[in-house]
Amino acid sequence: MRCGSEQRNYIIEYMRSNYSHPTAYEIYDGVRKKFPKISLGTVYRNLEYLTENNVIKKIRKAGTTDRFDFVRGRHNHAMCSVCGAITDFDFPLDKSKLQTAVGDKITISDADFLVVGICAECRAKRENQLNKE
Repeated sequence: MRCGSEQRNYIIEYMRSNYSHPTAYEIYDGVRKKFPKISLGTVYRNLEYLTENNVIKKIRKAGTTDRFDFVRGRHNHAMCSVCGAITDFDFPLDKSKLQTAVGDKITISDADFLVVGICAECRAKRENQLNKE
């Protein structure tokens, strides 16, 4: 997929090869290796453009830094509340049950889920600490 400027196309390639759901600053840091003079503002503007054009997703949770994900078909996200790691998961969408839950407030056309919990690695660390005490 080509999307305009050489810098924007490189951001797309960076996102396509990155499954870690990076922050804007992490993307900026990765893109600077090829474009040392790129500004953080340029990266932010390109991320907004790519989000608005459904090339990437912005993953938002209040109190955390926005993360970004290359759109690879329908999937949702699970975030660790301890380390902030994000993983993808599939969830069968039943729009009729969702619509019933929402009622007449909005007609649902799509849904993205972000579930929050504790990842296996952080859970194991926590259990190890408790066992040592």
